[in-house]
This record gives sequence, C-alpha cells and structure tokens, in this order.
Amino acid sequence: MLHAGTWKRVRPVLTVVVLVAAVVLVAEHRGDIANAVAHLRRVDWRWLAAAVVLEALSMVTFARLQGRLLTAGGGGLRMPFLLALTVAANSISSTLPGGVAFAAAWEFEQLERHGIRRIIRVWAFLVAGAVSSFPLFLLLASGGLAPGAPGPLSPLGLAVALLLALPLVVVCRAPCR
Repeated sequence: MLHAGTWKRVRPVLTVVVLVAAVVLVAEHRGDIANAVAHLRRVDWRWLAAAVVLEALSMVTFARLQGRLLTAGGGGLRMPFLLALTVAANSISSTLPGGVAFAAAWEFEQLERHGIRRIIRVWAFLVAGAVSSFPLFLLLASGGLAPGAPGPLSPLGLAVALLLALPLVVVCRAPCR
C-alpha cells in the first residue's frame, strides 16, 4: 500500500501516463473508430431500443432469481439492492479481463457484508448459474427444431417449448421483498 504522501506524487504521473496511452491508442485505431461510427449511422434504432429493454428485463429477472434463492435460504435482501448488485457484477464481468472471476468474488463479498451466510451464498451462486444457463441449452437444443432442419429433436418440439418457459415461470411466481 502506498503512503498518502507518495500517492500524492505518483497520482499525477500515472494520470499523464494513462492519458498519453489513451491518445496513442485512439491515434493508432482511428480507422477502426471511423468504421465503428459509420456502422452506427446504419443502426435501426427500433432494434437497439428493443435490445436495451430486453437486456434490462434480463437483469431484473436475474436479480429476482437471486432474490428468490437467497430468500429460500433464509437470507432475503431487497430488490433494489439485488438489482444494483446484478448490474454492477455484470459490468465488472464485461469490462475486466477475467472479469467473471472478479465479479463473482466481488458479489460474494457484497453478500457477506449484508449478512448472507456462506452456504447460502454458495448455493445461490450455483443454482442461479445453472438456472440461467438452462435457457441457453434449450435454445441450442431447439435449433434442431427449426423449419427445414429436421433432426433428432424434432419430435420433442412441444417439450422444448415448455421447458423454455419454465425458468421464467419459476422466477415470476412470487415477488422478492
């Protein structure tokens, strides 16, 4: 850990180094940036709005899932906190290299700070991970059911459709605190 006096001297130098690195990166990748801006001009804003709404619903659904699991284990937390925790952990996961590990560790610590026992935290993480991965499995499995793509799953079309709805039904049955 740096001493306060040392940090006061080092901080301006680090700030300049980071700013210079940012300017160099932008200069080196200005073609990529111009290309990205050109692509943004062709965005269908209706699809972008739909994606933002669906992502927000995804975050709320995952926060509700965690809330239900924690409540079932005897350690319920309020929904605004769970939603903030979910969004923050997702941000860490998406922005840092190896972010999934950092996000899980950070979220685990936050739950501990709010009095959730270790066994409940572990259980909630494992079950939430399994439940949130299950729809992806069903989506991949249902790919064989697409029109014109007969496969070994085609007789299971109705079962797969019902299984796709199961996680949503479970999460929405009762409100979190």
